[in-house]
Amino acid sequence: MSIASSNTISDGIQAGGTQRITHYFTDHLGGVTRKGPKAAPGSWTETEYAADRAALEQSVLDLLARREIREAISQAENGNNPDKVPNHQTQAEFDRRLLGELMTVLDAHTFYAALPFFQAVESRGGANANQRASYLGIDRPTYDLIANRFGDVQGVAFFLDNAKGQVWEELPDGYY
Repeated sequence: MSIASSNTISDGIQAGGTQRITHYFTDHLGGVTRKGPKAAPGSWTETEYAADRAALEQSVLDLLARREIREAISQAENGNNPDKVPNHQTQAEFDRRLLGELMTVLDAHTFYAALPFFQAVESRGGANANQRASYLGIDRPTYDLIANRFGDVQGVAFFLDNAKGQVWEELPDGYY
């Protein structure tokens, strides 16, 4: 969950004394993220390049973490369990961020698909609501809001599954 290496490429000094630089960041899995090009003073030293890279490094890590959350939401939107072992954040950070994003989802089917994820978070987070809230780094009332919404979904899960089992494979004669 860190940047393994970074590199800066400059296209040289341009008219007016500026240069265009591009930073490349390689994460611990070998993925490369590009930032730039951007204009910079042509007189920058290696120390100034390094400071610019360092300032961008956290934004790259944040980008990679947000990408994991978007991918997980997409899984839930497709009816799949979004639970996973994250690559670019801790499990607790992933769990907290994904739960937060799920609480903004209006679609009941997406939320229902995430029920196994919430159950896994409950298992990872501890034996009671206080421990789970602490694991997620949120207060107990916020955890209770999340748990109550998933509890409501769990309450109707039987009916949703039963309704899915009543879907016709094809229309009987007489409907067309």
